[in-house]
Amino acid sequence: MKTNMEKFYSVISLLFFIVEVSSITKYDLKSVCDGPSQLLTIPTDGDILLTHSSSDPLLPNMTCVVSIYNPMTKYPGRVLAYFESFSTDESKNCVNSRLDIYDERGTSVDKALTGPNGVCGNRDNLDIYYNSTQQYMTFRFKDVNRTSNFRVVLTAAHTGICQKSEFGCGNGFCIGQHLECNGYNNCGNDIDELACVVALAAGIIVVIIIGSILAIICFVTAIMCLVCRPRRRNIYTRI
Repeated sequence: MKTNMEKFYSVISLLFFIVEVSSITKYDLKSVCDGPSQLLTIPTDGDILLTHSSSDPLLPNMTCVVSIYNPMTKYPGRVLAYFESFSTDESKNCVNSRLDIYDERGTSVDKALTGPNGVCGNRDNLDIYYNSTQQYMTFRFKDVNRTSNFRVVLTAAHTGICQKSEFGCGNGFCIGQHLECNGYNNCGNDIDELACVVALAAGIIVVIIIGSILAIICFVTAIMCLVCRPRRRNIYTRI
């Protein structure tokens, strides 16, 4: 479960996201499944946002399979997947609606990152994060009741030594430097947004303090004006 501090970071991240919106490429799961290719390529050192909404559900009894590819070849390329939200119908062993994630361009049972039963239910209050050990990651999704919703940030990353033009996630992965402070949890541990959140929080506090001081000054000035006006009238009357 998310702690109160993590919830605070989430709120501040939302404020930061409003200030600076990333130019992330967005894809809809149904559109990809209905399209000519079920392969999504992440821009080198970049990210994409894959979403699914119950307002545009899959066809009845349809199973959608989409592979994600990281074209990075200089280093051992990896795919990082962080779910901002995830909600499906809860069912025993995820029979009705489920998401399976595989560590390959395929759906071999022994490569399932999500275990034998996949992922289902309402996971909005939980951190769902997966990473591949190669350049591909595959999603297989079915939604019998057609009521599921999710948003997942997919990031191109690599292991090894991070370059000057990259950001070190602190969990063994390196991502593009430009992904820092973009409003998305690309690393999966929030570290790429944490420094920005702290800076923004400090800025908000400073603005509140300055605003309070100005409000006090205006209030005191208004009181002084009200007090001084009668005195001036008395002086004019005596003259």
